[in-house]
Amino acid sequence: MSTSVTEPGFAETGVTDWATDYDIFDPAYIADPFAIWDSLRDTCPVAHTERDGGTFLPTRYEDVTAIARDVEHFSSSHVGVVAPDADDDVALLPAGITEQERAQLLDLLIERGDVARLDRLG
Repeated sequence: MSTSVTEPGFAETGVTDWATDYDIFDPAYIADPFAIWDSLRDTCPVAHTERDGGTFLPTRYEDVTAIARDVEHFSSSHVGVVAPDADDDVALLPAGITEQERAQLLDLLIERGDVARLDRLG
């Protein structure tokens, strides 16, 4: 892989190879992910990293489409780029929730007896 694609991010997050150790929070990736994707498509169409518990980065349309359709091997339970922590209740409360909707959610948790989650929400 060309060092011109990877060098800008080395000092920031320690990325040395976008194919085996990418970091989507690296300043070089944030500034121009397209150059990195283009390079990966030619050299490693499905990149992998062990950062943050290990993830894969498919870069070709065909691969993304195949993965999206393969429900037997791939889950759609979390479709975000960064998975929430197991104890992260932010995923429970939708963005822009109103006080009335929050109260309804709390009532539902009380009704279900989900005390552990209710305690974390406060």
